Amino acid sequence: MLKSPSFKLVLVFFLSLILLIPILMVQSKIEDRADSQREAQYAVSQHWTGEQWLGNAIIAIPYQSASVTQNGGRKLYKQWKLLIPETIDATGEIIAENRKKGIYEIPIYRVNIQQQGRFKRTALQEALDTLAADPQVEHIGKPFITLGIADMRGLEKQTLKINGKNHLFQAGSELPALPQGLHLPLPADINTANPESPDIQFRVELGLKGMSNFYFLPMAKQSTLALDSNWPHPKYSGAQLPAKHDTTDSGFSAHWKSNHYALNGVSQIEECLKYSNCHVLDNKNHFMLGVDLINPVDIYLKTERALKYAFLLIGLSFMVFFIVEHIRALAMHPIQYGFAGLAIATFYLLLLALSEHLGFALSYLIAVIACSILLYSYLHIVLKNQRLAGGFVGGLIVLWTLLYIIIQAEDFALLMGSLLVFGLLSILMVGTRSIDWYALGGDKKLLDRKPSNKTINEQQAPKNPEDNR
Repeated sequence: MLKSPSFKLVLVFFLSLILLIPILMVQSKIEDRADSQREAQYAVSQHWTGEQWLGNAIIAIPYQSASVTQNGGRKLYKQWKLLIPETIDATGEIIAENRKKGIYEIPIYRVNIQQQGRFKRTALQEALDTLAADPQVEHIGKPFITLGIADMRGLEKQTLKINGKNHLFQAGSELPALPQGLHLPLPADINTANPESPDIQFRVELGLKGMSNFYFLPMAKQSTLALDSNWPHPKYSGAQLPAKHDTTDSGFSAHWKSNHYALNGVSQIEECLKYSNCHVLDNKNHFMLGVDLINPVDIYLKTERALKYAFLLIGLSFMVFFIVEHIRALAMHPIQYGFAGLAIATFYLLLLALSEHLGFALSYLIAVIACSILLYSYLHIVLKNQRLAGGFVGGLIVLWTLLYIIIQAEDFALLMGSLLVFGLLSILMVGTRSIDWYALGGDKKLLDRKPSNKTINEQQAPKNPEDNR
């Protein structure tokens, strides 16, 4: 029964399904190693600092408002009125490097960032007058300037100038929605200092540490952000892409321009920052501008992409074995099919393990060479023909080379992969169009069997009328 081509074809099909198990095991191992990389990133963040973002300076006016409760009493609520600058111009320089944690490299950085802007002096006074005229407002606190920082452990230096005078921030943002940040009560002479200017001008300079990415939260009517870095592999993220950017081997520079209307979330943030249950800032991509510092070769992503073609290679190899076996009158046991399939599956495990130490390209080459030698040394004995074994391994090397090109071409990966599958199917169909599949299946005798002369005569002989009696 094992020698029946039809039965063997079914058996080989189920064997290819069984080989999905080691493929899925490699997939699980890729996910485990990616988790280990994230754990290494978390460990670095505990000793360095985490992902960092910075907001521009705003003015907050604390006040207490009263409301009548259901039993007729009065309850006081603490609230804040926020004033955003007319303009913000921020510039920063990011000095980045890789920090090793075990076998993993995590990008960390230091950034020196300056932001300067202005508030309308009349806007501050109008806000104070409006609160004073509100009958529900019981008490108005002292206005303060504040800004949010994602991780205060990364703060290395800070300077603040208001109307040309030096000041020093105090710890904490004093806003419940910004648990980390800096603040400073506005000077008492804020409305009298520099009377010839209609604006309250400020300049903030901060030195921050961060990891993996840096974001800026613009809350102004007009905002600009300019970043320069020595990191050559940026990925621009956030609510807007840079208006201008340039990337070279020595680093990148990028420039953003935004306004109160382009980032329609500014008003939501302005409202949200007043309350402690605010979660708007959890999604940085909605309201912030920033850049991710990425390592250009994500070995786990590339290995996962390569693994998606594993079943195709195994299935195609088994089909070639089956056709060659019956055209050349050879005999391959299903176990030999299985060993060849396992060798192909092992390619991806080798690729994963080697790429963590040698880089993806070199690891891919070594894995191709190792598995090709293994398959050739096995198949030339099994097939009893060195040319057949060499032709099969050569074809497999060509496929692995094409897959490497597809993996590298991110933008055209789907197109190239589709063309590869179409090409392989075309070659397979053209190469097997002359094969008599019924003959391989043992059904040729049934199709070619002709009725005997006796049967034909019985069918054509006239009936005897007496038989109907």
